[in-house]
Amino acid sequence: GAPNGSVAVANAQEAGKGRLGRHWETPKGSALAFSLLLRPQIQPENASMLTLVAALAVSRAIDEYAGIKTQIKWPNDVVWEGKKICGILIKNTFEGENVKKSITGIGVNVNNDIPKDLADIAINLKSVVGEVDIDEFYKRLIENLYADYSVDEYRSRNIVLGKEIT
Repeated sequence: GAPNGSVAVANAQEAGKGRLGRHWETPKGSALAFSLLLRPQIQPENASMLTLVAALAVSRAIDEYAGIKTQIKWPNDVVWEGKKICGILIKNTFEGENVKKSITGIGVNVNNDIPKDLADIAINLKSVVGEVDIDEFYKRLIENLYADYSVDEYRSRNIVLGKEIT
């Protein structure tokens, strides 16, 4: 029943979920994990565009904050130098011919430690720019969620475009 645009921010995450049922957790105050409720006026076949917009917003926000160039690993990761810095997971609820609601979960590795077994594939923002003010970064990310984007910008950041993937 919450209104369109409502956001729930987690200060800690003990049972985070990713694709394929993967588990993730972050200690209190170390990462950015939040869910955004949208009630978009779109057809179900266009629902995947929400993931693209969220990925662009995160990628842009990280680049602005850190002065780096991140990329998007379709469909739902933001990476820097080949390592995952953010994951996005969207759950849509459909009603008839329309998307009733969409919950966009975004998790950004900010100041949290990366587990040793994931150090080859994941990175945090702290290791790029030093200690990060999570509130300032969150504000920048939210601003970017409401910015305008183009397909060309998405294509320029997409690292799997034109490649065969499974």
